[in-house]
Amino acid sequence: MGVYDHVRQLVDLLGPGVVDHALISRGDRIDPAVRTAYAAAGLHLLEPDDDELDRVHRLGVQPLVRDLLEVGSGPRELWNKLDTIRSDPELLGLALWKIALDQGNRS
Repeated sequence: MGVYDHVRQLVDLLGPGVVDHALISRGDRIDPAVRTAYAAAGLHLLEPDDDELDRVHRLGVQPLVRDLLEVGSGPRELWNKLDTIRSDPELLGLALWKIALDQGNRS
């Protein structure tokens, strides 16, 4: 499943007009070694291109694309998910704060 598929599932489950924004992380700072390790484990990153983001928009959902990736601090244990690619909590919080502020200004 790609980003579009995830958003479409939410729209299908919740109904049209409920999901108005999708905060989507997209960046190019993923270490090639981490990318290779994911592929070797059969895991694939969600990396939407502009066409996929346009498909999300056509669902009536505004894709908000930000580079939210946490900067890695070196190799960690995969078994306890410490080596997973994660969003930076501070960047994520700031992005959500901005969405909330923008929504408040529209009221």
